Amino acid sequence: AFSVHGACGLWGVIAVGFFNHEDGLVVSGRPALLGTQCIGALVLGLIGASCSLVICTLLRLTGHLRVSREDEERGLDAAFGLKAYTGSSDALMRCRTTADLLQEQGNTPIELL
Repeated sequence: AFSVHGACGLWGVIAVGFFNHEDGLVVSGRPALLGTQCIGALVLGLIGASCSLVICTLLRLTGHLRVSREDEERGLDAAFGLKAYTGSSDALMRCRTTADLLQEQGNTPIELL
């Protein structure tokens, strides 16, 4: 999410300081708008970080930021009655087949890394 909303949003704010058709650095040669846009980007980042800190702290203090250890160990899919990793999954079957072949040859996937 940061690569889209954070980095691209930051570039969008700063790009105005470069390419504005009247006061942009590229057109006018004056850095004033670029400086203003950079300060604005910094302020927006601080507001976002502050709000996130407050919300996450409140969630942590009320015990809603993390799932229980039991649900974490069991898996959230199982906690919600779902099956994310079924025995019939093609990817899982390929992994099992590869692991079986490696084991027959006396190797493990970790050894190959």
